[in-house]
Amino acid sequence: MVAAMFTRKAVAPYGPRISQIAEELLDAAMVRGRCDIIDDFAGQLTVATIALLLGIPVEDVERLRQLTRQSQDYVLAIRLGKEPTVEARSANNALLTFMRAGPSPGMRWGCSFLRLAGLPDYNLSGSLRSGGPR
Repeated sequence: MVAAMFTRKAVAPYGPRISQIAEELLDAAMVRGRCDIIDDFAGQLTVATIALLLGIPVEDVERLRQLTRQSQDYVLAIRLGKEPTVEARSANNALLTFMRAGPSPGMRWGCSFLRLAGLPDYNLSGSLRSGGPR
């Protein structure tokens, strides 16, 4: 279901902006003189594209990327039946707070994503707290 959000047709209107972001990421790598293809390009471009689809402001994309990456430790710990570290728990709580903020009053980012994906609205924060669907 979510894959429908990322078809060529669905993403086409964002093509020029995605290309611009890709060029900016590559330019930054050239300035640094190095590029980790995942951390410096693919990961950032993926999060930026998702943010565009959700309408998340450009200035919040880096924060979302960092929170998503940091909260992975929380989800992994829960899935392995371990106690998450304080840092992982804090990152997950920060991600939940970000997702609850939303684009407008009464509309959370998580719900925005679910509607765009054509998925039923479910308790996103509860899912993140429990390590996601099993």
